Order: sequence, then structure tokens, then C-alpha cells
Amino acid sequence: MLLKTTRARYPELKAHPLAHHPWQNPEVAALPIEAGSKGCLEWMAAHAQPPVA
Repeated sequence: MLLKTTRARYPELKAHPLAHHPWQNPEVAALPIEAGSKGCLEWMAAHAQPPVA
């Protein structure tokens, strides 16, 4: 599975599978996005916002 988020939101993203996956030690790894299409990078930035309470 590949999930994308911002550096600031990574801790939240990492915490979820570690807390809920049935394996004791699921593989979770972060890879930086060095470059991407403008539209894709804008979409990720717009959709990686914390939920509104």
C-alpha cells in the first residue's frame, strides 16, 4: 500500500497502521517526494490538511 501525505502529517499517518494492523511489526517507511507534477503536488497539499473539528 502506498499512502501520501505531507511531512507534517506523517506522524499521524504512521501511527494508524502501527496501532491497528494485525501484525506485531508492520513495515512502515517514509520516502521523500523529490519532484512531481504540479497538479499532483497541489492535490496532495490540499488534501493533507487536518480534519476540521
